[in-house]
Amino acid sequence: MPRTAPLPQGVNSSDSNWPHLRLSPHGRIYFHPSFEASETNSSRKTAASPQSKLAQAFKNSSANGLLSLAKTDLPADWPAEFVFWKEFVRQLGTSLCGLDETGRAKFTGKLTLTTLRKLIPPPDALQLSVIISDAPPMDGLEYLDLGVLTNLWLDADSYPGQILIGESSSRTGRFEMHNQGVS
Repeated sequence: MPRTAPLPQGVNSSDSNWPHLRLSPHGRIYFHPSFEASETNSSRKTAASPQSKLAQAFKNSSANGLLSLAKTDLPADWPAEFVFWKEFVRQLGTSLCGLDETGRAKFTGKLTLTTLRKLIPPPDALQLSVIISDAPPMDGLEYLDLGVLTNLWLDADSYPGQILIGESSSRTGRFEMHNQGVS
């Protein structure tokens, strides 16, 4: 995973002027909008804004939030933790692209979680350790460990209705993220 850019000078991830993500001790990711976006009179607050979409998605679940984050164009000035989590869940998409036609066919059909997890297993301990070492400063960084990343991966891959490999995109190995009920 590529290293993420540092925050602008003088900004930390919990600064109320910037949206941020917080990892809880239980491994849940919470989205916190910027102070400006949380004001009801803010002209930048719209249902279509990245903050509104992400707030709703993360309110539903960490997995739903991560999948929504993967398909969101992030403003360049948002904290590096957003890029970190976006790249983490995009690795799930990369794993999907590595499936052969049989695997893709299984993935687009009805699957049990056991079958799904065999098709797209989480990264191994060494890969997860590298991901952890690449994590930027963020709220809850002390809770980020192999178990948390594995659980987040397994939670995200249990949403097969949100990650679809279309017929035309299966030839190119591309995947599409769909968040039903969140857009």
